[in-house]
Amino acid sequence: MTSKLAKPSITVIRYREVLPKGFICPAPGYRQDGMYQAPIIDECGHVLRDHFSARPEVFIDTGGFVFYDSRDLNLRVRPDLYIAFGVDAAAILARNGYLIEEAGKAPDFVLEVASESTYTVDTDADKKPALYSRIGVSEYWRFDPTGGDFYGYALAGDILVNGAYQYIPVTTGPEEMTWGYSPALNLNLCAQGGRLVFHDPDTGQYLLNLPETKAALAAANAEAERLREELRRLRGQ
Repeated sequence: MTSKLAKPSITVIRYREVLPKGFICPAPGYRQDGMYQAPIIDECGHVLRDHFSARPEVFIDTGGFVFYDSRDLNLRVRPDLYIAFGVDAAAILARNGYLIEEAGKAPDFVLEVASESTYTVDTDADKKPALYSRIGVSEYWRFDPTGGDFYGYALAGDILVNGAYQYIPVTTGPEEMTWGYSPALNLNLCAQGGRLVFHDPDTGQYLLNLPETKAALAAANAEAERLREELRRLRGQ
């Protein structure tokens, strides 16, 4: 089945010349704590890019701007991670910016990772939730690697229904794992021990991060070599 791509308009925009004005101004006492979030965001980005690598109509970005008004490019927001399906990913990458009008749609999935300097705007109903719902982000997820020190919970997600967000059910099970299902990704998001991992309900398997992928490959190579050695031994008998 071939996905129909949203057709972007041809508009030349000098994204790098946009003034550094954001939708949300930092509060007094703001401090940069991106180093705390970066490893988590990078890991999630790697895992999801690998998972969707065979689908060229999927665009995934970590830390990039989403511009939601072509008349004023200072009207923008910077999710920690966002994903759009059914778009021309190559064209968006070449433009070095996600303008909703050009891409043809808002992102389908946004993830914010809690930190001391950002958690209030992530959860204040009048700030990011209001903006994301207004511009049409289908799912808005929050992950708190502390287990709830910032957000008050480890994991939460909302889905857009008739222009308003409704809670996505989440469950806390054995070993304090909290998980919920993302219809946009067709994956379960699972928070445990300061990590956010993804589970594929179709295969019953967790998606591997880069170290886990390397370890699995090394184990597979070692097993293959063991089998080759056993075959050589049997042939020599």
